[in-house]
Amino acid sequence: MDGYHYPQARLVELGRRDRMGAPDTFDVGAFVATLDAVRFSGAEVLARGFDRTIEEPVADSIRISPEKRTIIVEGNYLLCGDGGWEAVAPLLDTTFFVRIDDEVRH
Repeated sequence: MDGYHYPQARLVELGRRDRMGAPDTFDVGAFVATLDAVRFSGAEVLARGFDRTIEEPVADSIRISPEKRTIIVEGNYLLCGDGGWEAVAPLLDTTFFVRIDDEVRH
């Protein structure tokens, strides 16, 4: 999911650079389009990756072949109910929510 962060320059334009990682700092529409393509296209799908050395998304850096259709997606907002995120859950077959003690999480 990190590949769907808006690029740094876009976050600055939007005045959201200091909020990177918040639900509204992701290109949710592009993320949903990728999930939709993986689920329904039957073709190879190119997905965005994320380069931690430069903290930027990298277009088309992940190839998902047609025969690999068990995809694990993780992220904090996958089950969020607004901001475009509500379109994600219907594209997932199974979801898990992991709740751990705040002390352990921190």
